[in-house]
Amino acid sequence: MKSRVDDGDLHEKAEYHLDQFRDLGNPDDIEKAIEYGARALDLTPNEHPSIPLQISYMGVYYNERYRRLGNLQDMDASTECNICALRLTPESNPELPARLAKVGISYRMYYTRMGRVDELEKSIDYSSRALALTHNGHPDLPLRHAELGASYNDRYQLTGEAADLEKSIEYNCLALALTPEGHPDLPLRHADLGASYTHRYLRIVEAADLEKSIECYSLALALTPHDHPDLLTRYFDWATSCHHQYQLNAHPSHLAASLHSFRKASHLSAASPRDVLHNAFRWAKLASDHTYLNPIEAFRIVISLLPHFIWLGATTAQRYHDLSSADSVAVRAASAAVRSSEHSLALEWLERARCIVWSQTLMLRSPVGSLTPSDPLLASRLQSVVQQLHHASSGLPSSDSNVFLPEHRHRLASTGPRKSRERSGTRYCRRAFRSVWYDARKGSRSAPKSSPSNPDLSDSNEVPKTGAPQSAPGLLGAP
Repeated sequence: MKSRVDDGDLHEKAEYHLDQFRDLGNPDDIEKAIEYGARALDLTPNEHPSIPLQISYMGVYYNERYRRLGNLQDMDASTECNICALRLTPESNPELPARLAKVGISYRMYYTRMGRVDELEKSIDYSSRALALTHNGHPDLPLRHAELGASYNDRYQLTGEAADLEKSIEYNCLALALTPEGHPDLPLRHADLGASYTHRYLRIVEAADLEKSIECYSLALALTPHDHPDLLTRYFDWATSCHHQYQLNAHPSHLAASLHSFRKASHLSAASPRDVLHNAFRWAKLASDHTYLNPIEAFRIVISLLPHFIWLGATTAQRYHDLSSADSVAVRAASAAVRSSEHSLALEWLERARCIVWSQTLMLRSPVGSLTPSDPLLASRLQSVVQQLHHASSGLPSSDSNVFLPEHRHRLASTGPRKSRERSGTRYCRRAFRSVWYDARKGSRSAPKSSPSNPDLSDSNEVPKTGAPQSAPGLLGAP
């Protein structure tokens, strides 16, 4: 049995790799954070008071990987960790508001990804409870207001209720007012408030609201560091504001500024390829309705980004979904080219997308036979897993376990009224980190080195426009 010092060392390693991932974006770092965090939790005694905290950390790690890859299993894992950590947290624990807030954010992520209204209502409920328990002067108070502002903004877009829009503006104003100068979240606060004012401008067409949104977006862009992954989102927000100005007064300078910012928002940089492609595709869809925004240029960028979007870092299910999206994008792009009388370009784009889809499909079906000479047993087990995942149309994130398969998820989420929540929660949550993958990984050190044709299955590598961290946007998400 290892000592608690070893457990602490593992946690420190996990946090180190999390920081590295956030700073540099290397996908290997988030994999290591998940691995070390899982091992630290597995070595911690059942009744140890740090169990809820460690489970909460795992929720953070999975959420970071979800935001990078957009893989639904990571969102499930993050949510279940957050719910489990909350279930194990006593009412008197000072961490209760933060854990309520994390569950609220998780439900908002589900709403953003899946569009289920009940998830949005749960998000507002948990976020409201978190805010009510956060005392004045607490450093997280601005964040609590921002989370509620984002959720009410989402509900306004869903229902069109003016009261939700006003609440969104109210909470975002409070969040901004409570955020000190120089705080790293200050650009996001300005962007959130700018989004709320934009929605009110589009609702009542009041020029004062457009001016306020432009001011907020301008400050958000100016305050965002040049190497920050959210910079592309800031450029996209600014591009839409300039477009609204152009629609209002038809001044050529506003159109030029809008196009310049759309190009900036669609340029590969520190942001994930998924976010960059999402920006480019939203530009292309908007340009399809307003041809002065250059739909051909926008779709040309979209097509050029497809190889970066569909990659080996994602799970089987995510890659199949991405391949389907690529087909849809190619059809939209070709339609735009035909409408512009660019018939040869339409054929070129369809052919290019077809090549990308077929090459990735063949990789998905590649056998793991090259592993057989070095470890026949592991190769057999991996092949079995591949077949199960294919038939289930699912993927198994690295460092995960059986608990994140559907039947275990339902069992983890269920809490009978007469059960001890601490005992049952600990038992189910801890099972999340004891599975075949870890034994297999320890025994695969002699396996062939990862390559594009022989990927290492253990090495898998949105940005929200408004509000607290949420889901990575789907490729075909609404603008």
